[in-house]
Amino acid sequence: MHEDEKRWVAAAIDFEGTIHIGKHLKGNSSYYESRIQVTNTKEALIDELVKICGGKKLFVRRPGNRQDHWVWYCAARYAEELLKEVYPYLIAKKEQANVFFELRQTVSYKNTHPVDKEILNLREVLRLKMGRLNQRGKLNYGTT
Repeated sequence: MHEDEKRWVAAAIDFEGTIHIGKHLKGNSSYYESRIQVTNTKEALIDELVKICGGKKLFVRRPGNRQDHWVWYCAARYAEELLKEVYPYLIAKKEQANVFFELRQTVSYKNTHPVDKEILNLREVLRLKMGRLNQRGKLNYGTT
């Protein structure tokens, strides 16, 4: 990826994107998902992300008077590599990227199941921290 493309992708993530950590339940266990996504009503923006970065594109039809939109996303190791490339150019989402990297450091590709409780607890702390960073509206920090 050229430097100007890195800047453009970072801006798309900063302005229209989210860096996400999700938790999913499967039977008696849970697993954590890490991904980057950009949502926009203009398909051309999403097509440009696919052209530059790869990843996946999908269309979301919204009910009622809400606008339909397009989503570009990538997950896990691929998302981590992409974030490393654009990291120097992130501004608004730099803190979320740091939390994402922390989570990715807890992932082992050695198929070690079950995952240690300590690692699961850290992943949950990171998921909650990411949720606070991605929260919309005024943040309530309490009174001081």
